[in-house]
Amino acid sequence: MPTKLTIPNLVPHDAPALHREQNRKLRRAAREHNERIEALAAGPRQAITTTYRGPTDSKGSRVIARCEAKRISVHWDHALDAGANHAAAALQLMDQLGWSERNDLVMGGTRDGYVFVQVPKRGTIGSPHLGSPETFDRDGLYGKGSK
Repeated sequence: MPTKLTIPNLVPHDAPALHREQNRKLRRAAREHNERIEALAAGPRQAITTTYRGPTDSKGSRVIARCEAKRISVHWDHALDAGANHAAAALQLMDQLGWSERNDLVMGGTRDGYVFVQVPKRGTIGSPHLGSPETFDRDGLYGKGSK
């Protein structure tokens, strides 16, 4: 989960107006950042979309995983198939945001890539009965049900 920011009052009240305004902007940005973190932690689950990006002169093939909170780029693993590469990128994004302890992923395809929807892990409060959806284990490989 992202770290909360704390900006102390760095500028005395008798400082020039420019410095006071810069300090106000920093404090406002920190407050907005902290509010967004709290909203993301307590808010509804966000869908994760993944898209493939081919190699360029400076970068190899990669998968872009994004949601409202963050965007990451993950190198393509040629040992995995396409679906597993996209699942691995979505799981890595979930890990970075601290969502993987409470949720599993259910995957669906689109014209541009894949979409992953978070569902509560089986046995957790609020877990709907979904039968046996196709989910992904921690290695990004296909499996029935959740681990």
